[in-house]
Amino acid sequence: METTQETINFQTWSFDKFIGQEKIVKNLLRQLTSGNTGHAYMFVGPEGQGKGSLARIFAAGLLCESVDENSGPCGICYSCSKLKKSIHPDLVTIGSESKSIKIEEVRKVKQYINYRPTDSKKKIYLIESAENMTREGANSILKMLEEPPEYVVFLLTVNELERMLPTVISRCQIHQFLPLTEEQLYKALSNRTHASQEQLELAVSLSGGMIGRGLAILQDESYYDMIKKAHSFVEKFEKLTLPELLDWAEKIDSMDNCEEFLELLNIVFKQKLSENQTSDSINKLARIMEIILETKGQLLTNVNRLLALEAMMVKIKEVD
Repeated sequence: METTQETINFQTWSFDKFIGQEKIVKNLLRQLTSGNTGHAYMFVGPEGQGKGSLARIFAAGLLCESVDENSGPCGICYSCSKLKKSIHPDLVTIGSESKSIKIEEVRKVKQYINYRPTDSKKKIYLIESAENMTREGANSILKMLEEPPEYVVFLLTVNELERMLPTVISRCQIHQFLPLTEEQLYKALSNRTHASQEQLELAVSLSGGMIGRGLAILQDESYYDMIKKAHSFVEKFEKLTLPELLDWAEKIDSMDNCEEFLELLNIVFKQKLSENQTSDSINKLARIMEIILETKGQLLTNVNRLLALEAMMVKIKEVD
């Protein structure tokens, strides 16, 4: 089976260099050093919280021949050397770039799962954004989780737990990721970029504790454009007429990352809420944030995006 991997940089891809999620890191490291590991793990939390990074560190530790009790994978053994070059045959990743994980991809896993590991004691199947599996694919994975070979470990990253089959969830160790504190996020971003203090502070304020979003803000110019648009909307939404609000709905609909813009919009509204003192203003802004979150949830289902955004604008206009 074809393997797809990300290159692992062992200067940062170790448990002691991973910032945040201390309880999860401690738990995983304890399992690695004791040798008492499970057959299925689910890393849960919004996109951009480092789930994929930590899953890969754990995968490297499972394949490593000399696990360090503090950092996990040693970075120098035969297995780690192959991981560095992204050529380890016992780490298989699916779903990393796909919005839909098709049944054909899952069938490949089923086809090869009974082949023993080539270079290590374990064979790792990393399924990213596992909620994107079709129902048929999820049911196929479920059967493999029920009776896995002793050498197989499944690692699933999940952005939206509610989209997973309860029976799949029940067969995994669940690790719920929490947003980073501002201090942790500032440290993580400063370690991985050459941004100025002003840029870092802006990224931290708009990232909602998510390192992935913080990096995108610092590295992707289109993010700055979205930030400006979000601030522009929040500053003047109360003065906009309904036709003008509907124009905004069309603008948002035309964005490639529409859902991410709504998340940014909510963060800016949250900042505005913290600046208000009157109960009426607080209640109004809180209701608008609820409307935006409801709409974002709808966009993840099979709805007409423009109609959902227009309905959102009508509801915002009606809030008083």
